Amino acid sequence: MPTLLLHHPRDIGDDTLEPLVDALHRCALDSGLFEARAIKVATLALSHPRQGGEQRPFASLQVRLFAGRSQEQRLALSNALLATVNDHLGERMSATVEMVETDKATFSR
Repeated sequence: MPTLLLHHPRDIGDDTLEPLVDALHRCALDSGLFEARAIKVATLALSHPRQGGEQRPFASLQVRLFAGRSQEQRLALSNALLATVNDHLGERMSATVEMVETDKATFSR
């Protein structure tokens, strides 16, 4: 853990997504909070994105991680990941990052 899942418009190509996935992995690793082998990153294409009732693309990064990190650590990671997404997609669309803490006691693998 963590698992980073990037929701993005379907029309973004692999030439953009592959470097972004690599950059997100590096960003999570550079945070010092995780071991490289624990970091999972994937993308999920969205169809028919809408914002405010209008057809406007957006990206949303959901970060699932086990509880136990401070609010400052989570905020620093969130800000760094958002900057990474914006570096790759910022001019194309708005982006958000959501940090979701997972309870180890109820997590199964």
